[in-house]
Amino acid sequence: SKHWQVALAAEAPSVTYTLSDGNNMAIRQRMPDIPFYVQYGWNEGNNHIRVSGLIRGLSYRDLMASRNKSVLGWAVQLSGLANITPKVMLYYQGVYGRGYDRYLNGLNGEGFDLIPDPDNQGKLYAPETLGYVAGIRYSFSQKFFISASYSQSRLYSKTGSLSENSYRYAQYIVGNAFYNLTPDCSIGLEYLYGRRSNINRADGQANRINAMIQYNF
Repeated sequence: SKHWQVALAAEAPSVTYTLSDGNNMAIRQRMPDIPFYVQYGWNEGNNHIRVSGLIRGLSYRDLMASRNKSVLGWAVQLSGLANITPKVMLYYQGVYGRGYDRYLNGLNGEGFDLIPDPDNQGKLYAPETLGYVAGIRYSFSQKFFISASYSQSRLYSKTGSLSENSYRYAQYIVGNAFYNLTPDCSIGLEYLYGRRSNINRADGQANRINAMIQYNF
């Protein structure tokens, strides 16, 4: 309708595991991932708020028990954007759940959808994960704008589930500027600071500068 949108989908699943020493194994998934959302928009679509959800059936082989097992994965997300003034826009996104790490930027492919349960040999479980980002954009004109964002993702695992140098949380701060030289040509400049902390509290930091020239034809 004019203000409401809803969506429901079924997607081919891809699960990333961290396996224990020969006690379990990855198998073909038996259930599709089911994402869905409800969104309310206003101000001619320039503002919106969205509540999203995800349901997953995460399958693996427990070699200790000699049978296949399934773990429920799920996530809930709140996101949106709001034009505070004609020049200022806020945007935000926060997500929390279990076993959805392949959908979270920064954790995809790290093997955190399912990890070993230290209290039950041969068993895998879906750890809790939290991720969020918030930012602001200021438009000086239709040709030039700047923006800044802060983001963090955090993995909550049981003691002994992962190695001491495994992921605990990471965060970044970014600022950028874009200018449209012509309707077809844009340039951009960005500074990014990132920090990662491991389970053993060791951490590392990085700084990066990106530049862009884009021409559409």
